[in-house]
Amino acid sequence: MFLSFSQKLIKNSLWMSGAHSSRLLLHAAYFIVLTRSLGPEGLGIFAAALSLINIFIPFSSWGSGNILVMHVSRENKLFSVYWGNALMLTFLTGIVLIPLTFFCGKLFAPTGAGRFVMIVFYTAIGEFLFYRISEIAGQAFQATEQLKNTALLLTMVSCCRLLAALGFTMLVSNHSVLVWSQWYLAANFLSGLLSFALVSKMKGRPSWSWEKARENLGDGFFFSTGIAAKSIYTDCDKIFLARMALLDAAGYYAAAYSIISFAFTPIQAMLAASYPLFFQAGSRGGVNETFLLSKKLFPFPLLYGCVVAASLFLGAPVLPFILGERFAGAVEIVRWLAIVPFLQALHYLLADALTGAGLQRLRSAAQAVTAGFNIGLNFYLIPLYSWKGAAIATLMSETCLAIFLFVTIMYIKREQQVHITPQAML
Repeated sequence: MFLSFSQKLIKNSLWMSGAHSSRLLLHAAYFIVLTRSLGPEGLGIFAAALSLINIFIPFSSWGSGNILVMHVSRENKLFSVYWGNALMLTFLTGIVLIPLTFFCGKLFAPTGAGRFVMIVFYTAIGEFLFYRISEIAGQAFQATEQLKNTALLLTMVSCCRLLAALGFTMLVSNHSVLVWSQWYLAANFLSGLLSFALVSKMKGRPSWSWEKARENLGDGFFFSTGIAAKSIYTDCDKIFLARMALLDAAGYYAAAYSIISFAFTPIQAMLAASYPLFFQAGSRGGVNETFLLSKKLFPFPLLYGCVVAASLFLGAPVLPFILGERFAGAVEIVRWLAIVPFLQALHYLLADALTGAGLQRLRSAAQAVTAGFNIGLNFYLIPLYSWKGAAIATLMSETCLAIFLFVTIMYIKREQQVHITPQAML
């Protein structure tokens, strides 16, 4: 049985690793083209707009993608309904959140960022409606462990964005952030349309059930809250940097954080491949089984995290040769954040153990507390230390979240032992 588990996980991880590797190369090319076109200030403005949107993105589908994975990974015949419900909720919530984000763009517009509100508007449409369709389409294949097709979708999205960046660079004379946001919208529209067509052709047309949608509103809220909290402690530093520090510092930090995200790709592939397995383990034995699965998976991120931290620290000086001399300020930031991929892998494994055991509300609560902690740290540290304050806030938040999740799981396991042991003695 363990061999079967290992073979399936290795196969799916290889598909996702291949997809993420291809996506990594495509996204790296996209990132290099874009950074050279926009420069540090332009990248800082776009990163601020995207970070603001990312806080609201989880609510644009009300957790329906995760609900799809949770239910369909256990019962395939429910696919059509949960696929349709996910699309319906994405549309309904998206049209509410677009004007809300537009309003927030006015409140958080960085000084010197011309037409920031319109940049937020175009980017929000692309993210809330069309990119979410691509993401849910990937989860649709993930739910049935068809990671080959999820890999195809991930690669396709990156191809669309790279083509948009190349078109923006070569065909447009005005390399403003506003114009880029329009090209970015077009790229997301194309990838969303193709993703919908692929899933509908291979898995069948969507249907929907208002009854099941209502039944899952509670779970959807906790999924959304958890992901939104994660977005806050991941992205609020970029918003604060653009608002409270210099735009070029925000650009350096955004570039460095993108490098850290690239480094996280292999671990992300493993997490994507193992995600349905956590729900299956949880249905067998609750948090005991899901935590056991986390321990089985842990050696890879431990080894990889050590290697990648050393590689990022030693290899950071080559960044100006790749991104351009204007991004020399990102070198030191990458070194500060080099350990982040390992910390993220640790907290994801623990968090997925809670989710798979049906304890998403505890995961969401932990992430919400971390988000509040991170906001407070950024608000206090960034005015004093600029990007160093943001880096300190990130490292402290990731570490505290991993510790909190571990303590929570240990407490639940102990409580279950206390309740089970007397019954067993009887």
